[in-house]
Amino acid sequence: MARNQGRNANIVYGICTNTSGKEDGTPCSKCQSKEKQAIRASKDFVCEECGEPLKKIEVKDGNKKLPIIIAAAVVVIGGGLGAFLGLSGGKDEKPVVVDTVTIDNPQPEVTEPEVTEPEPVVKPEPEKAQTPKPASGFSLGWGSYSGPMQGGKPHGVGGTIKVKQSYSIDLKDGRGTMLEVNPGETIENTKFENGRLRAGELHRADNSRKWFNC
Repeated sequence: MARNQGRNANIVYGICTNTSGKEDGTPCSKCQSKEKQAIRASKDFVCEECGEPLKKIEVKDGNKKLPIIIAAAVVVIGGGLGAFLGLSGGKDEKPVVVDTVTIDNPQPEVTEPEVTEPEPVVKPEPEKAQTPKPASGFSLGWGSYSGPMQGGKPHGVGGTIKVKQSYSIDLKDGRGTMLEVNPGETIENTKFENGRLRAGELHRADNSRKWFNC
């Protein structure tokens, strides 16, 4: 019995409470089924499927009542046997000694304990910011764009526009100022918001540079 308790001491039982699902959005099946997971004490106490921390539960060993029941049965048997010998009139018969036997069940009954503490609050994971995917050769009509994309449109900072034809960029400064760009020029370090050009650095053919916002 002592050896079995030593083995069980190295095992910790828990259930998954990750109702928010896994990183890819799919639910955790072990959380939905309330599966009781046996984790070695030397390992991380996390769900085997989604990796989230487990809620520890207690395990009641169903073997503790067995020695008492068997011992009581032995007493009854012993008492009956003694009464039989006394009635038979035997004087020299030696008393029968019956040893109690402890049955070791290697798989204890697992029951969920009564909740004495409030359930832990599961905080939803913050949505991960989408990283714009780079693109090469996206056509703007008047130029070819290479840089971050999102939703099929230029989005983000750090892109480049190679000007293919003359174009007037409205600087939206309230005075109607337009920035003229010509074929062969480039616009570096662009900033796009959902397909709209917001800023950049114009590199002209004469190697002059001009930073603008629009």
